Amino acid sequence: MDSKPLIFIAENVTGLMTMAHGQVLKQIKEDFAAAGYYVKVQLLNAKNYEVPQSRKRVFIVGVRNDIHQEYKYEYPLPITGTLQAHLVTLKDAIGDLPINPKDVFDSDYSSMYMSRNRKKSWNDVSFTIQASGRQAPQYPGGEPMKKISKEKWAFQGDLNRRLSVRECTRIQTFPDWFEFSDGDKSNVKENNKLNEKYKQIGNAVPVLLAKAVSTNVISYLVNKLDISLTQVDLEANEV
Repeated sequence: MDSKPLIFIAENVTGLMTMAHGQVLKQIKEDFAAAGYYVKVQLLNAKNYEVPQSRKRVFIVGVRNDIHQEYKYEYPLPITGTLQAHLVTLKDAIGDLPINPKDVFDSDYSSMYMSRNRKKSWNDVSFTIQASGRQAPQYPGGEPMKKISKEKWAFQGDLNRRLSVRECTRIQTFPDWFEFSDGDKSNVKENNKLNEKYKQIGNAVPVLLAKAVSTNVISYLVNKLDISLTQVDLEANEV
């Protein structure tokens, strides 16, 4: 915390809340408090903020003690609610994209991948988009997966493939014009190039969730900057 920002926003996986029976998160909060920050922690699900994906993440927002009295951060209320009819679905997000795209990670499926359902319906939100092409959820088209035993599922029909890079990008609510790097290595196999993009997409905070969490912070900082610049101008004029 050498730079001592006025406000910071951090994000992590849900396991942070239970790691070492909650002691890790407790220590993090104590460390930030010792550094001079009032900290608030909240578990949010991206699907409640217009993101077509069930993605739970822990957010930590810290406000520097010297401005905490004038600015009290509040986490955003759910935008879409929790009722299925109010959620942005896979059909809403990717229903207009080609059925057979070229930017799809292609490989065999591990026993771990096939140990649970990986395909949601068009009228549902996606599973969490992970930072791996191999672990990408299934495209919602075609027949649903069938449960064979307690930890074994099987595909049905012919239309079974992973979500494409473009589809994952949409589900993470990035705009279509946004480009992800493939590593720019000519001697790397196409699958590995695609995986570089899957990694970046899966590691990112969904754009609309980031917007929901940060909008209030940005508004405060912009307003404070305007005030600061006005004060500088007044002092300069007095000179």
